[in-house]
Amino acid sequence: MTWGFCLREPNSKMSSMKAGETVNYLDAHSHRRSDEGFPTVVNLGWGELGVQPEDEGMYSVGIHPWKAGEVDVSDELVDRLRALAVHERVVAIGECGLDRLRAGFPAEQEALFIPQVRLAEEVGKPLIVHCVRAYGELVRLSKALKVTVPLLVHGYNGNAQIAAELLRQGFYLSLGPALLNPRSNAAALVSALALDRLLLETDDSGLCIVSVYEAAANLRGLPLDELKEHMYRNFTRFFALPSGIL
Repeated sequence: MTWGFCLREPNSKMSSMKAGETVNYLDAHSHRRSDEGFPTVVNLGWGELGVQPEDEGMYSVGIHPWKAGEVDVSDELVDRLRALAVHERVVAIGECGLDRLRAGFPAEQEALFIPQVRLAEEVGKPLIVHCVRAYGELVRLSKALKVTVPLLVHGYNGNAQIAAELLRQGFYLSLGPALLNPRSNAAALVSALALDRLLLETDDSGLCIVSVYEAAANLRGLPLDELKEHMYRNFTRFFALPSGIL
């Protein structure tokens, strides 16, 4: 399908991984560990703020916009988030963000989101963003707050025009279980997206990340191993992982 503008980088084969090195399946956002043992960024949300990250695996920490109005946005709350955010195994802040379809939009959601953006800047870790029909507001806030850390819109299932604007603004996009639905926006879009800004995830679906990779590879007409190489490079670049994390 032709969208009328280019979201995809020119055809050029990326340099290969080191000879003999196996590239794993990487899950950029999930609410549970992989049963198969694949490296996964596991979200620690409001209900897990008292959980201490283990000395293995990867985590993100943040408060979902659906909690806006339910939680007291205070210095104490930010301190609790910070105590987790500085842990080496916490590789991102989030998921946090804006959701036009839920209570508290926009004022209460922004009041919850902005301190988390500032915390990400403080600790120098990227943001995993939940955004539903609030992309204009998200871009406006990212500019107003002069965000410098990488931002990932997770579970993206919007249209091509919004995707193009988010990419122009420097965002990464993560696609997930929607890829398995051939009628979804994500399935229609994935073949046009620039591979250097794409990540893959399972979110709260319970799917194996392999299914998401296979769907993405089939939709793009790309060998699975080549897709895995791209995702490895994007994953390690976006999360700026310390040595030994993977």
